[in-house]
Amino acid sequence: QLLFNPNVNNNAFDSNSFKLVKANIEQVIKTTVENPNRYSRIRLLEEMSPNKPFTYHADGYLEDLETINETNLYQYYLDTIKSDIIDIFVCGDVDLDATKKIISKYFKINTIKKPSVSHFIIHNKTRGRTKVIKEAKDISQSQLLMGYKLMNLTDFERNYVLPLYSHILGGSADSKLFKNVREKHSLCYTIHSNIMQVSNIMFISAGIDKDNYKKALSLIKKEVLDMHYGNFSENDLDNAKLAYINAAKELMDSPTNIINSHVTIEYLSSDPIEERVKKIKTVTRDMIIKLSSKIFADTVYLLEGVNNERA
Repeated sequence: QLLFNPNVNNNAFDSNSFKLVKANIEQVIKTTVENPNRYSRIRLLEEMSPNKPFTYHADGYLEDLETINETNLYQYYLDTIKSDIIDIFVCGDVDLDATKKIISKYFKINTIKKPSVSHFIIHNKTRGRTKVIKEAKDISQSQLLMGYKLMNLTDFERNYVLPLYSHILGGSADSKLFKNVREKHSLCYTIHSNIMQVSNIMFISAGIDKDNYKKALSLIKKEVLDMHYGNFSENDLDNAKLAYINAAKELMDSPTNIINSHVTIEYLSSDPIEERVKKIKTVTRDMIIKLSSKIFADTVYLLEGVNNERA
């Protein structure tokens, strides 16, 4: 009923419902721009590769929202139901055969063969010199982000070596960045590394005082270089593997996470969870060191606060 019989009058969505949803989306977009962490990440990605899909705002743009009305949104809905590729995932204690019959009966969707195209974004070149962008904003804590492009990764490296690399570098309170930049030198309030596997991007983000910018930047670069030279222990690797395995097993505790896992299998050709656990155990120090030569510094972005008080 929700999908195929929406609240429609005269070939347009119900006006009151539409206005409520539109107002909510407008607020979400404004909130995203006002959040220093989200804003910094958006700006970093925009500066790394303008017009790449990973630079698009997931919540949308106000200028686009203004052009949407009850009528053209309903037409878009009709086009989606008629033309878009649709996959249906079912998770639960259900009779799968009976469920399939219900779906086939009520979901009048054209069944077509999906194109076998890669969803991964490939970077064709790296920068000879790191791009540096600074912006001032009326915030207390400055946000320092460093973006890296990942080049020519194999599927195994992307799915298994890269997560361990990122965890050792900046994925936990035991990571190199946390222990050396935050705890030992007190140069930041928060610091961590993240990977965007589909976009072949890694970024490091830190909340700092603006006066510590150069020191923090220099020390972060040192920690990344240390990974290249293998300056991490077998214990670091074992802890990263254990964290990965525990997180993978926890996926089975949530229906939503189970579905999300199958989505990655369907769209990204990821391995089933049981296979992931087996393969992560085979990653070696040499694999991580080799991976580090495929990580290239691209852009440094600083959202500079107006003072040095803690946020």
